[in-house]
Amino acid sequence: MALSGKLMTFSIYYNSQAFTSTPSGDSNIRFLNSLRNDFIHFQPQGWSISTDIFMGVLRESLNVIKLLVFESGNIDWSNNDLSTLVKELISRLDSFSLEI
Repeated sequence: MALSGKLMTFSIYYNSQAFTSTPSGDSNIRFLNSLRNDFIHFQPQGWSISTDIFMGVLRESLNVIKLLVFESGNIDWSNNDLSTLVKELISRLDSFSLEI
């Protein structure tokens, strides 16, 4: 019985979609990682982040989130209320990034 459970878990990931990045996506994620590192290893300094750069990072991050959450096939949305809530939150962030 334990083996069939493992096989069922494997089958969820067997047909999953792979993430393919773009050069601009790579650049935005590197920038986000750089910001993350600056926060983790904080040293007193002045901060100034262009909203244009941040919006590019937000858009690219949302594309990755949408793929992983809804298109990859790796999440079983047995709770439709939660799925609807997550879609709504992503949609709000998406529209926010277009407004600025």
